[in-house]
Amino acid sequence: MAVFSTLFPEAVVTARTILMTRRYETLFRHPTFFEPDYSIYDGKNVLRPHPIYNVIPDNTKLIISKEEFGNNPSIGSPYLNECNYPLFRDDYDVTLAKPAFLFRHPLAIYRSWLRLGWQRPDVLITAYVSLAHNYQKALSVLPNTHSVIYESLTASRADCYRVLSGLFMYWELDTNHIFEKLDQSLMLRLTFWSDKERVIYEKDPYSLFSTLHEFPAIRFGTRDNLVINDPDARRVMKVCMPLYEMAANDAAR
Repeated sequence: MAVFSTLFPEAVVTARTILMTRRYETLFRHPTFFEPDYSIYDGKNVLRPHPIYNVIPDNTKLIISKEEFGNNPSIGSPYLNECNYPLFRDDYDVTLAKPAFLFRHPLAIYRSWLRLGWQRPDVLITAYVSLAHNYQKALSVLPNTHSVIYESLTASRADCYRVLSGLFMYWELDTNHIFEKLDQSLMLRLTFWSDKERVIYEKDPYSLFSTLHEFPAIRFGTRDNLVINDPDARRVMKVCMPLYEMAANDAAR
């Protein structure tokens, strides 16, 4: 993500997610209601604009935010929670956002969840299916909606550059001499829309990237063993693998 704000002065990258920041809780701090914060789509010329519009430069042409689905369906209701919420209210939001969707091999995600102590394969499946449904919704509005495959980003420098080049063109960014700049050291420039977000980042600035550095890929042997020995892994594969293959086929076009 830092690549974009470093290479393109007209782009800003948010430090944390935006859509999942609105939660309502009872006095006993039991989540009872969840509503995505869609105010980012309303722009800055409204009565209560999203706080990020108060801190970005006037020449900003692109706001990049890495949104995600959570792992706790109890934050909300069975019908709307942090694992299954829609990323867009309507077709206008899709057109405005011009989203790109990141897909990773389902068993690589499953292994990561187990390492973190998240032992709810049903929740992983819900989140993965929600990602695919939102992707298909975007495709129905913007047929050229971009899908990005995590394994392609980490396979090799050439593959990474190929994927990034596709994203640059998709978002209509000037790519003249871009890869010469990319080979230089990158400064991590994130945009914080509140003091809370700044404190979280400054406390441990590289925590979000440690997993990528430590586990850039997962061996196929490990995947095979998981499928053979773990019924939950087989369930994840049965539901999520066709969705991953769909996105990978789209990305290869």
